[in-house]
Amino acid sequence: MGGNKIVMMGNDAMGEAAMRCGCKFFAGYPISPQTQILDYLAKEMPKRGCTFLQADSELGAINMVIGASIAGERAMVASSSTGLALMYEAFGAAADGGFPMVIVDVTREGAAQTGIKASQSDYNMLTKSFGDGGLRVPVLCPSTVQELAELVGLAFDIADRYRTPVVIMTEPTTSQTIEAVDFDKVIPDKHYDKRMYTPSGRDTRPEKGALRVEDSPHVYTSEFGPETMQIYNMRHFQEIGEKCRKIGENEMICESYMMEDAEYVIAAFGAPARYGIDSVKELRREGYKVGMIRPVMLYPFPEDVFAALDPKKIKGVLAVEMCIPVQFYHDVREFTKDAIPVESCATAGGVIADCDKIEEAFRAHFGKK
Repeated sequence: MGGNKIVMMGNDAMGEAAMRCGCKFFAGYPISPQTQILDYLAKEMPKRGCTFLQADSELGAINMVIGASIAGERAMVASSSTGLALMYEAFGAAADGGFPMVIVDVTREGAAQTGIKASQSDYNMLTKSFGDGGLRVPVLCPSTVQELAELVGLAFDIADRYRTPVVIMTEPTTSQTIEAVDFDKVIPDKHYDKRMYTPSGRDTRPEKGALRVEDSPHVYTSEFGPETMQIYNMRHFQEIGEKCRKIGENEMICESYMMEDAEYVIAAFGAPARYGIDSVKELRREGYKVGMIRPVMLYPFPEDVFAALDPKKIKGVLAVEMCIPVQFYHDVREFTKDAIPVESCATAGGVIADCDKIEEAFRAHFGKK
C-alpha cells in the first residue's frame, strides 16, 4: 500500500503503536475481547528488547505496571470491563501517586461475567471515579483503527507530561476491525523527555516545599501530626484537581461534523460516532439539518462545546450510546442549555448503535409531525 501503512486488527495496532512509542513494559491477563493485544505483544516485545509479562491476575498486572512506572519505564496494561473492575483499588493508587501509564479497556457487554459483544457501559466506571477515592484521569475513545494507534502515542505523551495514568476505552467493534494503519502518523516520543528520569527510575519527587519526604510520594515522617496531614491531603487533592483542569484546557479533543448550519445535533463517541456520520448524511437527504459532535476525550468532558450550542439555532440533541441505563446522556444533558431538548438513543446487550438505530431514534424524537 506504500508508505508505512500496514493492514492490522485494531488490537494488534495498539500493541504495535505502543512499542513504537517507547513502551518497554507490558503486563496483562487474558480476557476477551482484548486477548489479541497480549498475543501480539508476547510475540513482538521480546524481539525488541522489551518486557512482556502475563500476570497471574488482573490485579497482579496493574500492580506490575505501577512498579514499572515507578522504575522509570513507559508501561501499559490492557483488559476488558470485568478485568478492569478487579484493578479498581490499584487505579486509585496509580492516580493518587501520579504514576504515568497507559491502560487499555476493550469493553464487553453486560454486568459481571456476561457476553463479550460491544458495549460502552464502562463510561461511568472510567470517567466518574478512577478507583476508590474519587480521583479522575484522562479517558480517550477512538472510532477507527487508525485513531486507535494514534491515540496510544498521545496517551503516553499525556501520561508523561502530567504524571497521570491515561485510559484508552474502545469497543470490539473497533478493536477487532481490520483496517490499514499509517504508522507514519503515530509519532513516537513527541514529548518524551529523559530528563524526567533519575538513574534509578522516574523522578517522582515532589516540588520544593511539598510535605512529602525522601523520594517516595507515600513516605512521611513521624513528625507529621493529624493537622499537618490534613493540610497535606487537602493540598494534594487540589493539585490533582488542577491537573485535570489543565488537561481539559490544553489537551481536549472533540470533533464536529457538518455543524456549520446544523439545527439538530447527534452526540456520539467511539464506534457509534462512525455510524453517526452516515446517519447525518442520510438525515440531511431527508431534509433535516443535522450535524455531529464527537468527543474523543471523554474525561475531562468537552463541557464548553455543548455549553456553546445556541438555543436560537439548535432544535434538539440526540445522545447516542451503547449503554442502558444511559450514562453519556447525563453529561450531554448537564452541559447543554436547558432550552435545548436532549433525547437518547441507547442500546445494550451487545446491540450496536448503528445507522438504523440512530436514524430511527432521531425520527421518533425530532421527526416532522
